Amino acid sequence: MARLLITGGSGFLGGHLTAGAALAGDEVTAAFHTLRPEGGPPVRWIRLDLEDERATIELIRRAAPEIVLHTAAMSKPDDCERDPERAKRVNARGSGILARACAAVGARLVAVSTDLVFDGKTPPYGEVDAPRPISRYGWTKLEAERAVLENAPGAAVARIALLYGRPALGGSSFSEWLRTSWEAGKRTALFNDQYRTMIGGANLAAALLELARSEFRGLIHLAGSERISRLEFGRRLGARIGADPALIIPASMADVPSLASRPADVSLEIILACRVLRTPFLDCREGLAAAYF
Repeated sequence: MARLLITGGSGFLGGHLTAGAALAGDEVTAAFHTLRPEGGPPVRWIRLDLEDERATIELIRRAAPEIVLHTAAMSKPDDCERDPERAKRVNARGSGILARACAAVGARLVAVSTDLVFDGKTPPYGEVDAPRPISRYGWTKLEAERAVLENAPGAAVARIALLYGRPALGGSSFSEWLRTSWEAGKRTALFNDQYRTMIGGANLAAALLELARSEFRGLIHLAGSERISRLEFGRRLGARIGADPALIIPASMADVPSLASRPADVSLEIILACRVLRTPFLDCREGLAAAYF
């Protein structure tokens, strides 16, 4: 049993971490920014604004956690393009403040980053490959990685892939967006030329909780064991939940404009993770079966 603080506890990944840690018997403080989730496990909820340096430092001091799992972020790439200064304050500066606060109280910090620190031109990507973000979001998360590793000795930074699965407490995922769209009868355009190593939320949370209790420090990639296009993933999900195949529209990235630049293939290698952790990394068939049964 440990004292854990989970930032972004009201989000999709943070919710899975909060639920998983509470089930394991940990003493959990979960931080939210705007909306506190209703129901869920008996944990302590507290508001956190990563743009408020004094409040962030005070929260860490009062909570006195042994482990901090940092998932909170401004995470929508298009929003980061619209407001790059706020994205930098929340993602980069906020992570640096949090890292210094953790170091001051001797807390173990595990910070979550993204596969979007890569440009998608030379996959699959290992931890030693040079990051080259092509979006504001990717740049701010790369800056966050550096701030964490510079300011919190012994910290781990986990780059993660696109998430799927049902929420544990709050937030949403790629698969949930698809499911709710299809239930509403909406057609969805899915890229046949964008690839990711997607991972289920519960699977990733288990890996992160194991990582947090380990002595690993530095960068590590956590992802599913299968490289898959968004289109193929959508077809498998549709077959799993009985969605109308006519609602799935194959598309190219060039067909659907977006504000933020999108890499074609940021698949992650998980060789290091498989060596360091016992948690199995599921492929999409296994992960969808676990999430949608």
